[in-house]
Parts: sequence; C-alpha cells; structure tokens
Amino acid sequence: MSSEIKQKSGAGSTIKQFIVLASLAAMIVVFIFLSIKNFITEHSVKNFQKEDIILGEVWRRTVLPVGSPQIRRIEEPELLRELNPDVYGDVQQNDVVLEYTTKVYIYRPSEERVIQIVER
Repeated sequence: MSSEIKQKSGAGSTIKQFIVLASLAAMIVVFIFLSIKNFITEHSVKNFQKEDIILGEVWRRTVLPVGSPQIRRIEEPELLRELNPDVYGDVQQNDVVLEYTTKVYIYRPSEERVIQIVER
C-alpha cells in the first residue's frame, strides 16, 4: 500500500512541476512579446517636439477628447504596419500619432489632414 501512495504522490508532483513549468513558459512568451512590441514602437515612433502646433492643427479639423495626448512622429512606418496593419496600414514617414486614452488620431502634416481615427 505504501508503494501505491508513493506512486500517486509522485504523479501529483509531476503534474505540479508541469503546471509550474508551463506557467513559467507562458510568462516568458508574454514578456518577450511585450518587449518586442515595445522595442518596435519605441524605435519606429519618436517624440514630436511641436506638440502645441500639431494639437492646434488637428483640433481645427476634428473634435479632440479632453486630456493630454502622447504625441509621436512616425519615422519607420514599415515596422508599424507590421505591428498593427489595421491602425497603421496607411501611415507614412513624418505622420503624427496622437494617443488619447479613448482614441488614436493619425495626422498627416504634409496634407494637413487627419488620415485616421481609431477607437481604443
């Protein structure tokens, strides 16, 4: 009987080890995914210096939400298209992204127009 108990507890221990290893592997995959996403975003979109001018230009063309957006200038549109083609499919170099908590606006200064508004 004691050998049966040892076998059952050994199987339970193996299952617990498997669950721990699977959980650890899942956390590593999520961490790597988020790190790559952050790396691509940070290296393809840089901070834009003329925030007041851009906000004024966009505000003249559409209603903006309350709050302060994060404003970035697109420098590597290809990477953004790969990251999220639904949002960044039509972006070009030097377009500007205004990120609010509820919406994302993509503004093209060269054409003086908002090219996309995306609900978050």
